[in-house]
Order: sequence, then structure tokens, then C-alpha cells
Amino acid sequence: MKYSIAIAALGLVSIGLAQPVAAYTVTPQGSFTATGPITIVDPLGSTVNCTLSVSGTVLKTSKPKVYTASLSSGDASCGATTTVYGTPWMWGAMNATQLNFAHFGINTANGPCYGMVHINVNSSGSLSVSNRPVGTCKVSFTVQTAPALTIVP
Repeated sequence: MKYSIAIAALGLVSIGLAQPVAAYTVTPQGSFTATGPITIVDPLGSTVNCTLSVSGTVLKTSKPKVYTASLSSGDASCGATTTVYGTPWMWGAMNATQLNFAHFGINTANGPCYGMVHINVNSSGSLSVSNRPVGTCKVSFTVQTAPALTIVP
């Protein structure tokens, strides 16, 4: 009897382990743009305010890929000594409300900001982070995507 119960329990555990992990996808597929304000606190603690603009595509794999990104307006260094680097950038959905931005890079006059950023996605398609550490810097931004990107399970 104990043997039958043990086999049945093992079978239930096996079924549980075989369940697929929830896969989150980003929609809609196709081209998108995003623009909005960004604040960068560089490695020496200086603050730079710019406008961040990106353009990319949500691929057939449902992962967004940013092909171009730029900094403009705001402080005089935007687009001059404060620039983005490392594109193309790939984003991946971590859950129903966040994207993982693995290789975010900005050069500043006082050194680079490079690292992973977890971006919050709201129902209107805006992407935001608040005072997020990126390497030896901190970054805050809110950009509105067009069309509005959403994450679905």
C-alpha cells in the first residue's frame, strides 16, 4: 500500500514539474517608438536631464529590440558628451508588468552608466524606472511607447 501511495505521489510531482513556466510576451508585433524625459545621476553625482528617444521592433519572438536610441534637448551635454551606447538593446518580459533591459548603456562626461534595468510597464504603454542603479549611476525615466506596448501571459 505504501508503495502505491509513493508511486502516485511521485507521479503527481512529475506532472507538476512538467508544467510549462508562464511565458510573457510583448504585443503588438512590429515597429514602435518611445520618447520621454530621462534623468541620469552620473558616477560623480552630477545630474543630467535629457529627452530619451528610442525606436525598435517587437519581433516575432514577442521580444522588443531597440535599434536606435538617442538623448537630446534638456542639458547642454545631451547628445554631446551624454550619449547612449550598446544598441541594439534587447528587452524581455519578466512578468506581467516588467521588462528586463539587460544592456542599458549611457556615456556621461564623468564616466559610463552600464547595466541591467528592470522597466515598469503600465496599462497605457508607458515604460518607467525611478532612481534605478545602473552600474555606478542612477537613472529615472518615463517614456511613452507608440503604439502602446503591453505584456500578456
